[in-house]
Amino acid sequence: MARPENNGLPGPEPGLIENFLLGLRVVWREVRRAAALLLRRIEHRALAKRLEEEYRRLGRIEADSQLHGTETDPDQDRSLILAQIRLLRREIIALQQDMAGTNPAPDTTATSGAKGE
Repeated sequence: MARPENNGLPGPEPGLIENFLLGLRVVWREVRRAAALLLRRIEHRALAKRLEEEYRRLGRIEADSQLHGTETDPDQDRSLILAQIRLLRREIIALQQDMAGTNPAPDTTATSGAKGE
């Protein structure tokens, strides 16, 4: 069998070491891809959990303002929470698109500034 580097000319077959190294490269690439997908799924779960927490906070503010009024400005708190919800939704949508393969970034993992806030 001719090697592609020789432009179809007869030459030595790839040896054991070349095949082994090629196999290691393929395995390494697959491990990296699986690890990146795992990290994206973990991040997706964390963002979804944070989104649910923001919805709960919004519900508490609404309930407090309707039942007995609060000392803080509910409109200001509500607008901050709604902005956070919009941000988290955009992050989740972008992450879902990335996991589906519509965003061409296979070797990088998405990080969000909203997670650590």
